[in-house]
Amino acid sequence: MKFGRNAAALTSGGAIVLAFAVGSPVAFVSAATPPVHLGLWEIESTTTLTSALKLQIPPEQAEQMKRMGIPVPGSPTTRTDKSCLDERSFDRLGEPDHGRSCHRENVQLSSQGLSADIVCDADGNKGHGHLDLVFDDAARFHGGLDMKGSARSMPGINGVAVRMQGHWIGAECGSVKPLGGG
Repeated sequence: MKFGRNAAALTSGGAIVLAFAVGSPVAFVSAATPPVHLGLWEIESTTTLTSALKLQIPPEQAEQMKRMGIPVPGSPTTRTDKSCLDERSFDRLGEPDHGRSCHRENVQLSSQGLSADIVCDADGNKGHGHLDLVFDDAARFHGGLDMKGSARSMPGINGVAVRMQGHWIGAECGSVKPLGGG
């Protein structure tokens, strides 16, 4: 489980939602017609890290971590990002952003949503989790990711919970690049 700077970096710059996007090369069952609009999305994600340790972080350091976009264990961190969803990134929806150390299993995609188990076991990352996204309609979704495990890059952290919601802004992405490099 590679948390990166922000556990929403289990995403692509916070866009865990529609992508986990910069994903690894894992085959995915593609829908002939995506059940959500392609184009520009605004996504709000709230990330909470958990720790097996009773970390005592001084308030000043916690505030500095928050300003830098680094989640503070036990303290929710909310961010809003704009992401571009194109056909290629939709086909990779739900892929972990961890190279070969993580992969998806039991992927289920329908017009109502996406669910997948995420398994990590390499490169100092070991964990498992579950992703659920619900497509409220073609222009809105909500969901969550819960992971348990350990990451070499974040000793003491043993889990992450991300709750998210997003809405479609429009068909044109402007200067926003497609998720995963499109």
